[in-house]
Amino acid sequence: MVPGQWEPRCVLPGRLHNYFGSKEDLFLDREDDAVEWLASAVRGRRAGESPAAAVLRALRAEVVAVSPRVGLIDGYERFMRVIEESQALRSRVFDMRRRATDLLADVLIDEAREAGEAGEGAGPLPALVAGQLGWIQAHVVEHIQRELVAGSTAAEASRSALVVLDEIEGMLSDRLLEYGVRPAV
Repeated sequence: MVPGQWEPRCVLPGRLHNYFGSKEDLFLDREDDAVEWLASAVRGRRAGESPAAAVLRALRAEVVAVSPRVGLIDGYERFMRVIEESQALRSRVFDMRRRATDLLADVLIDEAREAGEAGEGAGPLPALVAGQLGWIQAHVVEHIQRELVAGSTAAEASRSALVVLDEIEGMLSDRLLEYGVRPAV
């Protein structure tokens, strides 16, 4: 074994390694759902709703529901401390965020093409919008994590995150808020 390399058969009992290829896979077992979340919120938006409005609405719904999907669960700070102490897990979370943003950009490019907008998915706008929406999601989740690590309950962090969402929305430009409005059927 190479020094510093993890050998799962030495650590994981029984057949657990058959289901998880690495420690990171075991720890971040809902990775696919997390990566898909932004794109799903945008794909499922209502007629007359923009991608930004859909993401803000979906985030608010998760925060109001005190949903574990955005980290609103008492005791979650222990999970976050493990991530903060592991370079491999921090890198994996960063990569998940990048893949989520890339997937959302692909969705927005496809929609722009279907709408007959200019050339290759309307230039740089889909990727720029996806980056902004990815930042919004990451910022809200990170705010929740900081609140929990500081000792707030999930309910307290939820109320605080709603204030942050309101502040973020107030800072967004009309161009972002009106980009990609889904046409009425």
